[in-house]
Amino acid sequence: MSKQVNAVTSSCYNTLRMLRRIYKWIPTDTRKTVTQALVSSRLNYGNALYTGIPTKQLRCLQRIQNASARLVLNVPRRNHITPHLRDFHWLPVDKRITFKLLTHAHKALHNTGPAYLNNRLSFYTPTRQLRSADLALATVPRIH
Repeated sequence: MSKQVNAVTSSCYNTLRMLRRIYKWIPTDTRKTVTQALVSSRLNYGNALYTGIPTKQLRCLQRIQNASARLVLNVPRRNHITPHLRDFHWLPVDKRITFKLLTHAHKALHNTGPAYLNNRLSFYTPTRQLRSADLALATVPRIH
């Protein structure tokens, strides 16, 4: 997974480097839109697979998000970036990963997700009347 993280960070930093040249002449709201389209989309693509990666690699991905927010707002490197991320409503990278996984789980539980996830999910049905029957509990499928 480290090769994937390195490829994403390299690609995003190259994009930020190119954008830095033209951002002087672009208003802030347009900067934000372009950054979300070119950088954040690369961070978010397939980020559910980043579950369980080492903290060091998560920090690399978080640095990209911080650098893109600094570039959009022209914030000096020594200033804190967290308040600006909150103003943009950008979740930290680790929270984005958790959010995406939970969104997929919610969609699968409510049959609004992709068919390949809905078909994998099986619900617990007790053989006799129990209070737990109303909880919509999922079971872990057995793999043979």
